[in-house]
Amino acid sequence: MPYTMANKKALKFTFIVNFRGGIYCAQVDATNVNESILQWINQIEKERDQIKFLGNKIISELKKEVQHDYNIPVPLNGLKNIWFVSFSTRKGSFLINIVKTASK
Repeated sequence: MPYTMANKKALKFTFIVNFRGGIYCAQVDATNVNESILQWINQIEKERDQIKFLGNKIISELKKEVQHDYNIPVPLNGLKNIWFVSFSTRKGSFLINIVKTASK
């Protein structure tokens, strides 16, 4: 049976992103932190006009970067449900904190 979000309970993840001197926040629903990154890229692709300097080429680079094994979210020491991951593109780096967020 293929893996789908329908098979698992969706969780909310908050992204706090530093890109080229700006701080951007977003929330996505996903079944785990790794899937949340894919959902985040899909979301910023739709909302790219809200992030200064973000264009189609950078989105394409992010989609390639996320496929590499070395670009996995790392849990922050001593904290629960908080990760860090970074991606480098030709136009700048994305420094990202991801927080599993309670939904109410």
